Formats: sequence, C-alpha cells, structure tokens
Amino acid sequence: MSDISIIASLVGLAPGAFGGLCSVAVGHPIDLIKVRQQTAARAISGSTIGMLHGIFIKEGFHGLYRGVAAPLLAVTPAFAVSFWSYDLAGRAIRKVGN
Repeated sequence: MSDISIIASLVGLAPGAFGGLCSVAVGHPIDLIKVRQQTAARAISGSTIGMLHGIFIKEGFHGLYRGVAAPLLAVTPAFAVSFWSYDLAGRAIRKVGN
C-alpha cells in the first residue's frame, strides 16, 4: 500500500470521530438526568427540561457535562472505526465492481 492510499483509507476516521463527539455532546446531559433519576435515594419528580435547568442553575454549564470523559473515550473511537470500516467496505465493493 502506498502512503497516499493509507492516508486516503484513514480519511473515514475523522468524520466518524466528529460524529461520536457530537453524539456525546448532545446526549450526555440527557443521560446524566437518567442516571441521576435511577440512582436517587428518593424519587425525583419533574420534567427533564426542569431537571436540566436545575442542574444548570446549581452546578453551571460544567455540571451538565460532569463525567463526560468516559463516554467520549468509548464512543468517539467506536464511531470512528465504524465510519472507517464502512468507507473501506465501500471502496472494496467499488473496486470489485469495476
């Protein structure tokens, strides 16, 4: 494999990593609410939006993303490899079809 084809095959990693990053950035605050409801000593009532607002008021913006490192380390590479393998499979199918 030449250097150019190696770089071209790795191009699929970047969009996948960005997709994983966006997925965690959007989903983590909602997952935080779910986990807090599941682990609360007493039942927590209120809407999801109300709980997000409460966390934002009490803990600030950083409170919404507390514990985000673990999902980022797990999801970002998984999305990157998924996009990369899809790209490689597409290239292989197109190559066989020609």
